[in-house]
Amino acid sequence: MLLREAEKDIPELADLMGELGYPTETKAMEERFTKIAVHPDYHTIVAENYCVGC
Repeated sequence: MLLREAEKDIPELADLMGELGYPTETKAMEERFTKIAVHPDYHTIVAENYCVGC
């Protein structure tokens, strides 16, 4: 599993928010992420190649 800072993951993050019970349009997620990404105290980390049950 590779952990990395989120960069071009906006559509996937919007889908994840929906799965967690917070339906979010991609455009709205992009606006939120833009605000979060410039704040030095916040980081969005994503996992790549993570397979549950493999």
